[in-house]
Amino acid sequence: LSNTITNINGGTIQFSFEGTNRIVSYGTNTNTGVGGTTITNLYVLDKTAPAWLSNNLSLDDGKSFTNNGSVYYTNTSFDSLSGIANYFLKTNGAAFVSQTNIGLTVEGTYAILSYSEDRALNKSSTNSNLIIVDPSPPANFSNNLAMADGKAYTNSTNIYFTNFATDNITGINYRLMTNGGA
Repeated sequence: LSNTITNINGGTIQFSFEGTNRIVSYGTNTNTGVGGTTITNLYVLDKTAPAWLSNNLSLDDGKSFTNNGSVYYTNTSFDSLSGIANYFLKTNGAAFVSQTNIGLTVEGTYAILSYSEDRALNKSSTNSNLIIVDPSPPANFSNNLAMADGKAYTNSTNIYFTNFATDNITGINYRLMTNGGA
């Protein structure tokens, strides 16, 4: 073994190698040189934070909202030295809790912060996501079609109308469809 130290009967050993360190200790008789039982210990020095890989969240086209009524968010991290010990999640300003995943099943906006911690108590960077769950269609939809005298026919190529709807979560995109003259 490299870094062999003799005549130590306790004290502090300083490691500089990040990774697995092996300590082999044994005693010998000072007069005869006969050795006693060898004891081997492995210690992992891990000063590196876990790598934040991702989460399982997949929304269409990089959007922060979904019309799916149930969204499941799962932490994923990796630590090759000491391994991942805990995952932590925080939702909408609440306290962090030790939790690997969370189901978002109630319509609303969720600000999720998450991180992981390895067995050596190193913390990963914090991942931040804003997720909007909005499975409800817009409400109070109406339109105001303005044609002469309220008739269902006209000789004008310009027809004026307005659409109205409400959606308190993601907003409204209005669409207009015509039958193309058929």
